[in-house]
Amino acid sequence: MKKLLGLLALLTLANVAGRPAMAQYTEPRLEVGGGYTYRSWGVPLARTNMNGWNATVSFDVNNWLTATADFDGTYANADNGNLGADGWVETFMAGPRIYPIGHHKISPFVHALIGGDHASINIAGGGGTQSDTTLAFEAGGGVDVDLTKHLAVRIGEFDWEQTRLFGPASTGLPTQDNFKYKAAILFRF
Repeated sequence: MKKLLGLLALLTLANVAGRPAMAQYTEPRLEVGGGYTYRSWGVPLARTNMNGWNATVSFDVNNWLTATADFDGTYANADNGNLGADGWVETFMAGPRIYPIGHHKISPFVHALIGGDHASINIAGGGGTQSDTTLAFEAGGGVDVDLTKHLAVRIGEFDWEQTRLFGPASTGLPTQDNFKYKAAILFRF
């Protein structure tokens, strides 16, 4: 019984002590940012390394949940060993982003996003151009670090992404399992 009362007292103390920190959080909050993206695109027989940009917009529903829209574009060329083709892949996705411990100086998060992607490949040696737009989704997470009240850095976001570009109806490529790394500067209002 003493252990149960002690546990209840500890939980009550933690709840009361945490209230001032929670009171500092003001809703709603808008976050806008952008930065660098690396994509390892899983085309058959090889992986293609692509570099590019990202942009993100998030609206805080509460301290631990945001509604997020993410956009990115990555590019590769035939000169860096990418199957003799120049190409780009852009994605536009939205979904929930969850901050399991809320927003703090260091804030880890996870998310699951769904949307679309568009790609264009220019085959070297006069092979023509192919383009496709399909459904895409990604799941992953990362860490944000606050610099000031209105400025933060996304030091790392790691995502698994599946695209279905150039599927069986066109050239017969299967789905692509891609890996992405993102870093960004975030502005909060």
